[in-house]
Amino acid sequence: MTWVPSPLVGSSGGSLTTFQVAGVFEALAARMGRDLFCEGMDGDECYGFAAMTDTSLVAILQQHQAAYNYIIVDGDPIWLVRRAVGADLEIDAAVDQEDFIPPRKGGNALQVVRTDVMALPAEVEVSYIDPDRDFAINTQSYRHPGAPQTGGKLTVPIGFVLNADQARSMAADILWRKWGAPLTLTFVHPDIGYQPADILQINARSGDTYVGQIMRNSVTLDRTNEIELALLLTQQGVLLPGGRPDGVDQAGDDFGAWLFTV
Repeated sequence: MTWVPSPLVGSSGGSLTTFQVAGVFEALAARMGRDLFCEGMDGDECYGFAAMTDTSLVAILQQHQAAYNYIIVDGDPIWLVRRAVGADLEIDAAVDQEDFIPPRKGGNALQVVRTDVMALPAEVEVSYIDPDRDFAINTQSYRHPGAPQTGGKLTVPIGFVLNADQARSMAADILWRKWGAPLTLTFVHPDIGYQPADILQINARSGDTYVGQIMRNSVTLDRTNEIELALLLTQQGVLLPGGRPDGVDQAGDDFGAWLFTV
């Protein structure tokens, strides 16, 4: 099955209709016989979507995970969860370092991995479908102003129909999120109920507190929970090198019609 954007469906008075990205994912899953719900993805808009080749729903969701900053919680239904850092961020649980289970081979119960700055991309390029170019593939990029000239470029292809400002804003957002994730924490916890997308507050032995989001977990044979947590920048006044780009406001919330022809 191949889907292509239709210039006739979704157009009104010569201008394209905007669609909620969350609604596109949910409708796409329904067409593939799956239930899917989105959490925290209000406000992301597009002009349509196209899957150029036959592919699975999971592959489509994984392809767009970096672009739209969600975590996939597989199940029935599938959940796409995005928890934005800000005043409205809700902490699901507080855990104490004292409760972490030390590795059997010895070592610290809380492992901290710091991101290698030299391994981070200096530039992000988004490949998207441009309605201003007769739905041809176009690219927009954003480069970190403080990155070394030798830094690499990360290319993110997406199947959504966007305008140039939306694509460039997306490239900037992906880049700053990459640079804004300085630490990954791993530990084993006796509570197997914690799962990807949960926000945890870690109360360290030092008295410090850390807030992070579970990126992945694994329940072991002895019924413990191996957790990988991405530390979130939640403190006010934190500024990344070079500052942050201004966002692009996007109006409209009418899902209305569907931009697929099959």
